[in-house]
Amino acid sequence: MARKRKNKKHAPTVSPGQKKRQKAQRKKAEQTQEGAYLEEKMAQLLEAIETEDLSRIKELGRQPNGFLTDSLRRRVWPLLLECPGWNRHTKKYNEKHKDEQQVSLDVPRSLSTYPKGLTDKRRKKLQQQLNYVIIQVLRKYPRLNYYQGFHDICTIFLLLYENQVAASQLVGRVALLYIRDAMLETLEPILRELGLLDTLLYLQDPELGSFLQETGVLPYYCLSWVITWFSHDLEDVGAIFQLFDIFLCSTPMMPLYTSAALVLIHRDIILTDFSSDDPSELHSYLSKLPQQQNLNINIVIELAVELETKWDPLLVQKQADVALDQVSVINTYHQQQQQQQQRAAITGRQKVVPDSGKNSMSGMKYSPGNIEQRMIEAYDIVSLSPLDRKPIDLAMVSSPTKKHKILIPQSLRATVSSPWSIFMVSAIGIGAAAILVANQSQLLSSWPLS
Repeated sequence: MARKRKNKKHAPTVSPGQKKRQKAQRKKAEQTQEGAYLEEKMAQLLEAIETEDLSRIKELGRQPNGFLTDSLRRRVWPLLLECPGWNRHTKKYNEKHKDEQQVSLDVPRSLSTYPKGLTDKRRKKLQQQLNYVIIQVLRKYPRLNYYQGFHDICTIFLLLYENQVAASQLVGRVALLYIRDAMLETLEPILRELGLLDTLLYLQDPELGSFLQETGVLPYYCLSWVITWFSHDLEDVGAIFQLFDIFLCSTPMMPLYTSAALVLIHRDIILTDFSSDDPSELHSYLSKLPQQQNLNINIVIELAVELETKWDPLLVQKQADVALDQVSVINTYHQQQQQQQQRAAITGRQKVVPDSGKNSMSGMKYSPGNIEQRMIEAYDIVSLSPLDRKPIDLAMVSSPTKKHKILIPQSLRATVSSPWSIFMVSAIGIGAAAILVANQSQLLSSWPLS
């Protein structure tokens, strides 16, 4: 007997026109939702700016899209840098700095990537202003040492404010409070900081961290990312502005967290497409990660914030067994944050009633005396000799988890602290130096593989 065929229910056929309309409707809904989010965030930012609530401003700046618009950034960055006189003319410094010759070589090569569509006349004008910004910072703080890449950071401030006096005022704060370690006699403190990257990657992703250890690729590929706040490696000025938003709202170690985040979001490609037999090929790929097409900077920022929240700078030093100096910009920032939290706790116990929200102790406010003292202390640190900058005592750092195996090989420790490494980096470039060092069999054999 023939079996009756059951009638199958077919999904209704969707015409190409219907698919197009559905896609347009979804896109419109997403845009509406995003528009509502941005509108709400704009209102929150304006309120925080009005009350000068730095804690709330920092919280919003670390969220996707940062401070949203250039006009808001122009208002917020001086608040974050506690620089109320940023737009006033100040003393012009005329005594020459020892590094001005190098500045004169770097400035003419600047502003070639962004902004797009610059005329030669406009570029030359901006270069003249950029030279002023750099020189005034160096002359005001003559013990600072210029490094190639500092001009990239100065360029971003100049492009945002279009005012050389304002840019020089604000960059001076950045130089002492955020990137001081890069402006000492050598890059040794920065190379030591880069030594924390592999530990950070291992803590977050043991498989990726182990692979990078086995490969022997040193973290020098991200040097320019860290010391220029990615402004040398990205071509999208909007993305650079967003990164500067989060860097100004966070620990000075945030560029390293962001570097780790950028590597982590490419972990599948790294593990699939590369072999541990060719560290130079992987180093080349890693160094070009900021130029990857369709890079979503918001995803990078979200992961960087997660890493910072999860892995405290002191904990990373402890896990890596790499001690930054007590007076490093990372450790002094951490100490200042602890002091602020202690003061806030004391204030809370005393039940101080805020005065109409303007002088509320629940969030950090302008404190000109405090910031000026911090600037003096920061410049005093620059004046210290290398022998007077002692590493932090890691034995005093509490660790909530079991300590991992040391992730930085002894040969790398010797490399980043030797005068030879500094000379090599200066002479042939950081990338080439890293490849030369990575090819040494002694280095490869010293990585812990188990």
